[in-house]
Amino acid sequence: MSRFSREKKTEPLQSVGKDKNFRPYAPTNSFTKRQVFGLASMIAIWVATFLFALMLLAYCVLKYQHVRAGPLEISRTFNVESGMALSHITQSLHKEGIIEDIGIFQFFVRLYGKEKNLQIGEYQFPARASMNTVYKILSQGKVILYPITIVEGLSSVMIIEQVIKDSRLVGDIDADSKTYFGREGKFMPETYFFHKEMTKLEFLRKMHSDQTALIDRLWEKRTAGLPFQSKQEAIILASIVEKETGKASEKPHIA
Repeated sequence: MSRFSREKKTEPLQSVGKDKNFRPYAPTNSFTKRQVFGLASMIAIWVATFLFALMLLAYCVLKYQHVRAGPLEISRTFNVESGMALSHITQSLHKEGIIEDIGIFQFFVRLYGKEKNLQIGEYQFPARASMNTVYKILSQGKVILYPITIVEGLSSVMIIEQVIKDSRLVGDIDADSKTYFGREGKFMPETYFFHKEMTKLEFLRKMHSDQTALIDRLWEKRTAGLPFQSKQEAIILASIVEKETGKASEKPHIA
C-alpha cells in the first residue's frame, strides 16, 4: 500500500450553524429560585440566632450587675418624698452610694413595670444591698414605721391634741376635722404605726378607720338583749365605762 493509502482518513467537520441538535453549554452549578430562597432563609435564621444569643448574653451581664452586692458598707436610711419621679429617686440613690449604676436600676424597674409602685416614705437598706434588693424594698413599700400609743381613758379631743404635738407627723388639722373627730368614740385605745411623711389628718383618718372596722366586727357578734339599739349608742356606753374605770374587772359591773 502506498504511504497515502495508510494515512488515517478523517471525517469532514460539520458546520455548527447547520446542526439542529446543538445546545449551548449551561453551567451545572447555577442556583434555582428555590435554592436561593432556602439559602437566604438559612442566613436569616443564623443572623436571628446570633442576635438572640447576643441579647441573652447582654441581659445576663446586666442581671448579674443587678443582683450582685452593692456598695453600701453600713446600713442606711433613704427618704422618698411625695412627687419624686423615678429619675430623681435613682439619681438620689446613686448620689448617696446606695446603687452603682443609674441606667441598670432604671432598666429593671421599667422592665418589671413597677415604675409607679415606688412608694413614699423612709426606707432602711442593709449593708451590701444589691440593686435588686433596693428595688424590692421600694416597690413593696417596706417603709420604716413609727409607733404612737393611745392609752385608755383619753377623750377624742385629748387624742387629737396628742397627735398635733407629735413632731414626727407633718401638716396641720383644720377646724372642721377637729370638730368631726372630736366626737366621742372616734378612736380606740391602741398602738398605731405610721410612716414618715404621713400627715396628722391622714393619721386621724387611719385611727378612725380602724375603730370603725372593729365596731362593725363586734356589732355582728353582739349578744341579744343588750341595752342599746345602734352602734353609736354602743360607742357612747363604752366611752362612759372607760371614763369610770381603767380596771378590766370592774368594766362589766359598771356597764
